[in-house]
Amino acid sequence: MVSILPISISSSPAIINLVLMAGRYDPNPFDEGDEVNPFADGGKGTGKTNYSGGSFYTSSVPSAPNSRLSPLPHEPADFYNDYGAVDIPLDSASALKKKERELQAKEADLRKREEIVRRKEEAAARAGIVLEEKNWPPFFPIIHHDIANDIPIHLQKLQYVAFTTYLGMVFCLFWNIIATTTAWIKGEDPKIWFLAIIYFILGVPLAYVLWYRPLYRAFRNESAFRFGWFFLFYMLHIGFVIFAAVAPPIFLKGKSLAGILPAIDLVGDQALVGIFYFLGFGLFCLEALLSVWVIQQVYMYFRGSGRAAEMRREAGRVIIFGWFVSAALFAFTGVYLCACVYSLKNVPKVEIVNFCAISLGVLRNCGDFHGSERIKSPKVSGYSALGKQ
Repeated sequence: MVSILPISISSSPAIINLVLMAGRYDPNPFDEGDEVNPFADGGKGTGKTNYSGGSFYTSSVPSAPNSRLSPLPHEPADFYNDYGAVDIPLDSASALKKKERELQAKEADLRKREEIVRRKEEAAARAGIVLEEKNWPPFFPIIHHDIANDIPIHLQKLQYVAFTTYLGMVFCLFWNIIATTTAWIKGEDPKIWFLAIIYFILGVPLAYVLWYRPLYRAFRNESAFRFGWFFLFYMLHIGFVIFAAVAPPIFLKGKSLAGILPAIDLVGDQALVGIFYFLGFGLFCLEALLSVWVIQQVYMYFRGSGRAAEMRREAGRVIIFGWFVSAALFAFTGVYLCACVYSLKNVPKVEIVNFCAISLGVLRNCGDFHGSERIKSPKVSGYSALGKQ
């Protein structure tokens, strides 16, 4: 093997060493021979093994001839399926077509309904009907109230103040319930508490329906009739607030309203109740002042925008309503006078005559407002009255 090398042996001792080392290795050092398990000797080992791992492998493990590992058993077909096989029924072609026809019928019905709704919306838009979405109060929407989108921007501030007077009216009536409850606990007649509840239950919705909503729609649609409606009932609102602030002793000594007169009467004997009534008096006074400012500003806009002339043209429709309300006011005045005479028998006749004259003057002014020829439209531009503010 060395003689066939083309290089001289004497000239390259390193090559000789490599050749000699190569001769000591097996042709295939990775051949393990027979497949045996060196750890299974069966208790008859001699300390030697037939396993050959090459020239450098030595082992003292006992040999175990003809020992092989047994193969693992085959896994069952449903080994990884603990629930077993699930039968999924496949619909037939006729069932699929039936479902498809049902879906198509539902889709056609939905399209028909959408078309009906769209036609109604278009018809309402052509007729000038506004579909209002209920959004107030936020926790339980019962009315539509969106000043930012419904009211012109130059009237939004005034509308917000009017809305403040409405909320102020609600708070005043609620505080009146608290004051009368305190008086009832301190020994007053429980009828005053029931009257306070009635004031709240009737006052809150009537205030919204009679004067706040008409003003809201008048500002949105520029309706002279709604302006007239607002002026009439807002004056009644102001009259009620002033009456509540004074609370004259007409019925149950006036203690059903937290005004100044019952507050003075109660503060001496029951200081806490008197303080509650004085706070109610302050709230009613603040509500009256703010309401007077609102009606003044609305009237300035009403006259400046030329709606007074339009209202005069609509007098034929408004005057009937005006006389109806005037009759109601006259009846209310009669009941009020009878109550005064019955409750305060020592009232001087001069005061009763003066009150009658004032009431008749109010009625006459209401009649003039709804149909008199003395209502004249000033020759000013639409926003000149607002510009002077």
